[in-house]
Amino acid sequence: MRHAPKRCLRLLCLPLLLMLSFGVSAAGGQHALVIGNNDYSYVRPLQKAVGDAEGYAATLKTLGFEVRLETNLTLDGMNRTLSAFQDRLKPGDTAFFVFAGHGWSDGRVNYLLGTDAPLEGSDSYLRKVSIVVQNGESGVLDDILRKGVRLQVAVIDACRNNPFKPNSNGRSVGLDRGLAVIRPPEGTFLIQSAGFGQQALDRISDADTNRYSVFTRVFLPLLASGRPLESAINKAQVEVAALARKVDRVQTPAYSDEVLGSACLTTGCEDDSPGQSDTAAEKAAYQAARATNTVASWTQFLSLYPQGGYAEAAGVQLAALSRPSPAPVPQPSPDPDRLRPAGKVISQLSAGDRFRDCPDCPEMVVIPKGTSTIGSPAAEAGRSDDEGPQHPVTINYPLAVGKYEVTRGEFRAFVEDTGRSVGECQYWDGKAFQIDKGYYWHNRPEQKTDRFPVFCVNWDTAQAYARWLSQRTGKKYRLLSEAEWEYAARGGSRTARPWGNGDDEQCRFANGADASGKRKRDTWTEWNACDDGYAESSPVGSFLPNGYGLFDVIGNGWEWTEDCWHDSYASAPANGSAWTSGGDCTRRVVRGGSWVVSPRDLRSASRYRDTASGANDCRGFCLARTD
Repeated sequence: MRHAPKRCLRLLCLPLLLMLSFGVSAAGGQHALVIGNNDYSYVRPLQKAVGDAEGYAATLKTLGFEVRLETNLTLDGMNRTLSAFQDRLKPGDTAFFVFAGHGWSDGRVNYLLGTDAPLEGSDSYLRKVSIVVQNGESGVLDDILRKGVRLQVAVIDACRNNPFKPNSNGRSVGLDRGLAVIRPPEGTFLIQSAGFGQQALDRISDADTNRYSVFTRVFLPLLASGRPLESAINKAQVEVAALARKVDRVQTPAYSDEVLGSACLTTGCEDDSPGQSDTAAEKAAYQAARATNTVASWTQFLSLYPQGGYAEAAGVQLAALSRPSPAPVPQPSPDPDRLRPAGKVISQLSAGDRFRDCPDCPEMVVIPKGTSTIGSPAAEAGRSDDEGPQHPVTINYPLAVGKYEVTRGEFRAFVEDTGRSVGECQYWDGKAFQIDKGYYWHNRPEQKTDRFPVFCVNWDTAQAYARWLSQRTGKKYRLLSEAEWEYAARGGSRTARPWGNGDDEQCRFANGADASGKRKRDTWTEWNACDDGYAESSPVGSFLPNGYGLFDVIGNGWEWTEDCWHDSYASAPANGSAWTSGGDCTRRVVRGGSWVVSPRDLRSASRYRDTASGANDCRGFCLARTD
């Protein structure tokens, strides 16, 4: 049996799986159920799922299917609809099931979500409020197969990113990248909208008004044409890859062909797939190259069949694997002579100058003035809808930002001087948040010195620290606005991360979820394969700085900002000021990710929120100073 490697991505809107089981020619009735869910109440609403579902429904009608289209179903509605659909099926029928909406995977089983799915929860709880795709016993596809259908078609359009937001410790349930692989039985044709390690594009840009996702808009006309599926997906591979390249992304649809002969949805369809005009040996070689999916296997295939019918599709696969990673952003060399005397007016200093206003004060770095684009482009891997629309922010005033996150030692001076009581701290035990009596900011087990960032501090206490420091020094200290934070965190970069677009450099620049943390917490399902040596938090300055000389802007600890939470940047200030009107001011924005956060959220534009009174073992803060 031939299998393509795992090719879905993170789950928040469209790793598309098209699974067709062909035994003999289709006979009996042709029944299709198409479900599209956009309007989720708690997890992020979607934009294209209903449109994609309507497109499949219309296409299937033209292919002779009796179609039932349902949109925005709750969990109960999905269960009732699936049961009614299965009751209509008879032995010998053709069954076509389509789901477009949110999905997730625990690494072994894939699940579909109704519109009332919760935002967060434990693995065991979320399994109870999800619909199983296939587990060999009670999944949607298992139930359909038990009806004795002769032909089964299933389209699982289950979203690009994991739909669950991290809990207050920064973790979310389920896989970060893609659904688990469904092993297709013999006689199956399996299509996925993106290759291994890629993210399927929902749209090309924020201005993209096409009702369909990128893969669907390409593949549907090919499916409707009645051509063999192998021909349709080969053409879709080339066209989707070309569209993705326009926005500097890689997306190459993948498939696994376990069908003897040609796979067609209509009888007598014209067979123009490349495999039919070429030798059986070439087709077998192409299938073997896809199963291995390495630079060496595709290079060898093209050397054997440079002019063959599969050459163009093979070239697309080879180009995707050969694409170089973005070069890291050049970093400034430390200059020990740049630490300026205390009490300086920032406007009298130069960008990059460092100063400290008192022995226990945070060291500050002067940030250059300028304009930066805040938010992420629609095509950025891992993007959430609350990261847009992109908009320019101009910093035209003197601004200094903490070189590091506020440390335990700096915070200790505040507590000892004011006598402020700082409450107990939540910690993540690998399964849920816990409050352990006697667990506070000053006694985290791994933090052996005061050079670690202070965690377990809520928004109100961070504000109190900034006020105390202002009174002590006579200078204006405060939390950063969200716009200031991203402007400073980017460090002049335009890429997804301060060091580039990819996450391959994570362990040099950021303390996030990686192999060291995974060894200590086997329950983690999302982590980077690199190893930075820190299973939990790290001393400030342990990783490389960004382009402005700031450390730990990404990873180590989430950082409080001044802003109230807004679900998007529509009408956001463009002058760097905090957005404290409208929105939900009971929750404040946190930025930067932490030591438990997966690579997808260790990006300059990634954002989250927490209640102002919330305190946990991966939440800290950084300060700004102005004249």
